[in-house]
Amino acid sequence: MHIRSAVAVFCVLFPAFTALSQIPCDPLSYFNESGQELVYRQAVPTPWFAVRMTADWVATIDTAFIGMGVERAMSSGMRPDTLEVRVLANQLPTYFILDQFIALIPPNLQGLVPDAMYIIEFTIDSPIAWVDPPNDFYLAWRVRGPSGDVARIRMMKPAQDPTRSIIINQNNTTTLATDYMRTQLQLGTADSVDFRTQTHVCWQNGTPVELTSFTARSINDAVLLEWHTATEENNSGFSIERLAASSDKGMMNLWERIGFVDGHGTTTAAQSYSFIDSHPLPGANPDGRVRYRLRQIDFDGRTDLSPIVEITLPNSFAFSLEQNYPNPVRVSAGSTIAAIALPSAQSARLELFDALGRSVALIADRPFSAGRHQLLIPLQGLRTGMYFYRLTSAGQSLTRRLSVVE
Repeated sequence: MHIRSAVAVFCVLFPAFTALSQIPCDPLSYFNESGQELVYRQAVPTPWFAVRMTADWVATIDTAFIGMGVERAMSSGMRPDTLEVRVLANQLPTYFILDQFIALIPPNLQGLVPDAMYIIEFTIDSPIAWVDPPNDFYLAWRVRGPSGDVARIRMMKPAQDPTRSIIINQNNTTTLATDYMRTQLQLGTADSVDFRTQTHVCWQNGTPVELTSFTARSINDAVLLEWHTATEENNSGFSIERLAASSDKGMMNLWERIGFVDGHGTTTAAQSYSFIDSHPLPGANPDGRVRYRLRQIDFDGRTDLSPIVEITLPNSFAFSLEQNYPNPVRVSAGSTIAAIALPSAQSARLELFDALGRSVALIADRPFSAGRHQLLIPLQGLRTGMYFYRLTSAGQSLTRRLSVVE
């Protein structure tokens, strides 16, 4: 394993790793390369920073690239900082480590370890950072060191995907990096940031079926899935899987098998397939999104997963009230956002109450169209403590808790 900088090189020696010349590998990158680069300063020890990444097939995590630097305090002397890196299963708040590594960042007597892409190479003689079954995983890292040292975390604005870059809290819940860093980076309500981070993954089992396309489209009240292959080898068929609906951000949701389509064994001719999900609503999130994937199965039982396709169903919104983000929220933030979803056009009321059940603010009381709506909850005049906000509409009611801190 090595940790390297574009400016200086820091090496930690570990056993040599297997050559990858016969194994297909790809980078996984979820930051806006053409955006504006920002630097977030965080005193050490930092929280766990993390990026949720997606492996489409069984994979090993070969290399991690993390954009950061360190500012050294005058009192730090020769004591080093450390960069801790972990690969986590997508099971938060249950914390399951697939692999981890601690690298020393030698002290810099000039007081600054330059910002760079730090490189962690995981051993793959005995794969540990192994994503199986294939699904999302987290690349997480933090910096520890002498009191007074400051980590400089490289960010990109605007985000390619604002939901992927997160902070892992002490109770293993998550906060969006954008919300966590909003004040220091002077972000507006419409701004978002990514961590400048990447992994290099290797598909240990290869891809036995060459999938050229996989699409989903709505037909009346059903969803038509279509996919095409260029070649097939030992292909028994495809299990069609749909992600069970869940509103728990960051949790491992369950994939459900909803059908099976026979394959063509071994062939070099292009093939076309289709499947109709006649009852997609059980898989719809509050905003109507449904996700599908294919599990390709060989005659010998080996399986591989396709990329995920997503479709938003028309007029399929369930009555729901989402948790505000972040929670807890600082009074200085001025406001927080909560989202509601309505199955049809109707009047709805969102009201804020204190811990004693007294009404504090009426957020909204008006007609809404069907679908998902974001509402701003103002914090002006509120003291620190526990509050509740309640959505009522068409005889239904939902309540969420809101924690306000200094």
